[in-house]
Amino acid sequence: MIALGLGLGASAGLPGQEAGGAETTPVEQVLPPGLTSAGELKLTGTGDGQIPSAASRKAGTWAYAAASQKLQLKPEPLVEGWLEFGSEIREKSATITAVVESSGEGRLESWIGIGLFGKNGFQIRGILNRDRVELIRRSETIIGEDFVLEPGQAYQLELSTHAESSRYRVEARVWPADGERPEEPLLVHETDAETLLFPLAGRGVLVGVPFSREPVAFSEAQLFHGVIESGAE
Repeated sequence: MIALGLGLGASAGLPGQEAGGAETTPVEQVLPPGLTSAGELKLTGTGDGQIPSAASRKAGTWAYAAASQKLQLKPEPLVEGWLEFGSEIREKSATITAVVESSGEGRLESWIGIGLFGKNGFQIRGILNRDRVELIRRSETIIGEDFVLEPGQAYQLELSTHAESSRYRVEARVWPADGERPEEPLLVHETDAETLLFPLAGRGVLVGVPFSREPVAFSEAQLFHGVIESGAE
């Protein structure tokens, strides 16, 4: 098995990663073929109520909760939370992964998500209580698929963009954090630079809206140059 050493414990479900969330001794980071690190959400050493070093809070109230060892997007003010981390990637292949959870059972619809290339890039959002995952760009829904999302369950989110010449293939995967990474993506979208109008350039993004009035919580997130090669184990 290949382990991704996050300093927080192993990530769940990427090829060659151990599932789980308990804090462990950091190990040397060995990535699946096709990936090189472009940054991570470094929660270790973050003070209670603070945000990780090198992360930039763009909207919403974000704070590390030492008791749960998670970065929380607070329900007040009730806005679309937006936090960026990692290096800027410009018009190249890239992948972002995160483990996130939110409550919302019997309440309004919270949603959880991640993104690539900052404000002009792509995001995926999982909408609790609607059991729906959507691909978004510049506030517009491109495509979506039904997917059961259980309140309180931690999910692994993965968004990748494969760039070749002026063409882009965007893939999104969502699965329970204690499960195995699905071979086939849930969402696939293909486009080109001319259609995009605005160039794909920016950092990794964590997004969400805690409509349930309880925090959206991220336990880890990583940004990579490249995409996971097909058949990587």
